[in-house]
Amino acid sequence: MTTWRKQPWTWAKTAVGVAVVATLAACGGGGGSSSTPPSTSTASVSGVASKGLMRNAVVSAYAVKADGTVDRSKALATDRTDNAGLYELRGLPAGQVVVIEVVADDQTRMDDEATGAVITPVAGFTMRAAAVPEAGGTASVQVTPFSEMAVAIAEKNAGGLKVDTVAAANAQVVLFVGGTDVLKEKPEFDAVTKAPLNAAAVALAAVSKLAERGGLGCSAPTSQLSVPGRATAATAAPVDQADAVKCVVERLAALGTEDATPGDGLGVADELDSARTGIIAQVGYTGTVPPVTSQTTLEPGSVSTDVAGYIRDAKALIGSLRTTGTTLGDKTDNGIAARLRAVGNAFDNLVAPLDRSSWTQIVTSLAATNVLDKGQDPAVFSNITKDGQGRFNLFSLVTDLASEVGTTPVICRFTTDNTFNTAATLPSRFLVCRATYAVVDASLPLPDGVGLSNNKVAFQHHMKFTLSDTGDSVAVQSRLIRQFGTMGGAGFMAGLESDARPLKILGTDNDGTKEFSTATATRTCQRSGGLITSCSAFGITGTMAAGLNVEPGVGFFSRGTHQEITVNFASSVSGTDLTKLATTAEFKVMNGTTSLSTLALKPGSEVIAKTATPGDVYAVSSALVDMAKASAKLIVEGVAEDGATLTGTLNASSFIPDAIGRAVPTAASFQGVVKDKTGAKLFDGTLSAIMPEYLQLNQGNGWSVTLNGTLLTASTNALTLNLTATQEDYDAATGKRTLTLAGTYSENGSTKISLNGTVDELNSDNTTLTFATASGVTFTVKPGDKLIDLVKGSSQVGRYDVDKSLLVYADNSYERF
Repeated sequence: MTTWRKQPWTWAKTAVGVAVVATLAACGGGGGSSSTPPSTSTASVSGVASKGLMRNAVVSAYAVKADGTVDRSKALATDRTDNAGLYELRGLPAGQVVVIEVVADDQTRMDDEATGAVITPVAGFTMRAAAVPEAGGTASVQVTPFSEMAVAIAEKNAGGLKVDTVAAANAQVVLFVGGTDVLKEKPEFDAVTKAPLNAAAVALAAVSKLAERGGLGCSAPTSQLSVPGRATAATAAPVDQADAVKCVVERLAALGTEDATPGDGLGVADELDSARTGIIAQVGYTGTVPPVTSQTTLEPGSVSTDVAGYIRDAKALIGSLRTTGTTLGDKTDNGIAARLRAVGNAFDNLVAPLDRSSWTQIVTSLAATNVLDKGQDPAVFSNITKDGQGRFNLFSLVTDLASEVGTTPVICRFTTDNTFNTAATLPSRFLVCRATYAVVDASLPLPDGVGLSNNKVAFQHHMKFTLSDTGDSVAVQSRLIRQFGTMGGAGFMAGLESDARPLKILGTDNDGTKEFSTATATRTCQRSGGLITSCSAFGITGTMAAGLNVEPGVGFFSRGTHQEITVNFASSVSGTDLTKLATTAEFKVMNGTTSLSTLALKPGSEVIAKTATPGDVYAVSSALVDMAKASAKLIVEGVAEDGATLTGTLNASSFIPDAIGRAVPTAASFQGVVKDKTGAKLFDGTLSAIMPEYLQLNQGNGWSVTLNGTLLTASTNALTLNLTATQEDYDAATGKRTLTLAGTYSENGSTKISLNGTVDELNSDNTTLTFATASGVTFTVKPGDKLIDLVKGSSQVGRYDVDKSLLVYADNSYERF
């Protein structure tokens, strides 16, 4: 059986998808959300103010002084929340800590999830959030009791509110609530019942439930209630739910995440977890909610100032990994893995017109038109058909087909008339061709009327070309079939017309069609003595046969029923000896009257190559003179059936010849944006691949794929990646092949994490992954390790006990997983 080889850009997309999802999902990642910004000096923040949703609350942004305290002399920007609790503040200083403050006044109303009521908050009720917005972007910042908790934690540091302390505090709070990024994930509530609809909303509803229960001492008869392991209450006993909510929010900020030992019933984590269990049972919530965790102290421990800083970095690193792990580990349809798969499938459909089989039809039409034009000269015709049978390979013009099977030979012959049955012995206006992609053993039972001698089946595009009487145009007919026949000395010999069968349509149980699609080719040419000598433009418009899709181990399928196409090439001389082929096109993959995908090549798309005749549009369908000088730039816009879109620029270079001399690229890149079916941006950046010998990928040749850009999740978390995956050549002697990963990533501009490692496919014991912060705090993961150390140089910062799921830092604070 012949081996099918994917086009490099499709394969590169698959490879990087696997590399990113498999690696990051296994190892975790970063926390927050901002768009990828252009270079400007200001930034914006937007989000929701919510304990329950706060409507018509005053929102202000403040700068932070050099000493780490809030500068309240003047608000940088102000707003009021709308009826959905949303706000937006613009013109904020980029790259600096800003504090977003939400204050209730007499116009403010707040939903209460525990009671289902709309309540009036206590006047002056305040919640804050601290963020470092990036230049030109809009950071997503939710102002909640948990963001208030993070601000309070950061303020307790000696330096106050600094970029690093804010990042560490935010990561600590995210960790505290079990990895759900409540600081960045927008909470969603039922508009009528106020019930929470996602994990972030459940966490906030738990605060409301805690207030209803009189948790954290807020319902005590005296404001000085003392509870072992807990700071003394600082507020008066509440008299209603609004007072209780205010009290609980202030107590959460005062107590923070390091309050008593989890499991003793006294800690904040215990009470909050219990309240969350209560609200989940009350509203019947069925979504996924991670458990509340705790960072607390086993016993007092003192460390140097330097080590204390390393511990902060380590906690930010672990928090970042936890939140990104949550992002990537989401197994729902909104998870990054599911969305990447969906867009990957859409990508396959979108670039289908650029795959081998579909593009072969276009190039075959170009080359066939050239042969028809040139073949009107008796001397040229005689040279083309010199084997005496009229058969010739369209691209190499040789008769030996046996070695060409599997490399898309296109075998043609001139015929006497439009029945395309009888070989012509004189110049003719009729040409029939078959492009063969694969020849396999025929499966029994054989189709009716097919004899046992027809023991092979070929998957082919069958094409017919008719030069008009005036010579101005060429009628193009095409179909995709499985043709039964035999293999002989001259290669595959097709059986009768009755031996041709359609293919199943991909993704359905329906057959495609064996009827011919029709299109018209035109060109702009120069003539001498009535014969065409060269052409500067070529176009083809109409319908064309569907492309061939191969599912390894499954079978061969038709991509829809046909394609609607408009393709135009205009050639010119570039420099002194190169041909530039300017290209515009639109392809629609159709299933009957339904469009499965649309791909457009926009103005600016071009192919540059050195050909035998610079500037001749026909020359690009033959072997190139110097492939090292070939390059391609395609400006693409695509829309899939489900609405997923692809816009950007596809570049190809480093061309090499395939088995019949055609140029194929070994390096490809895509720079642009991919959106999912909802219109949500999934990827914005560059995907590039280097495959030195991509034609033999299945023999184990190496490759390198780089992703540099931003992946976005359903909750708008942005993973900024610069990650390279390199697969070394397969070592046949040892069976060893190693995947190397190197690069950095961060989530929403939070702590940038470096990732380096190797994956040994033969011996997993040799697999290692190392994570590091910019400050040099690192840890390395190896299969089978029971203890994993976090280090900074020679200083041990912490140790993770795999069996106990316990990470203890040098100051004896710890985290459970």
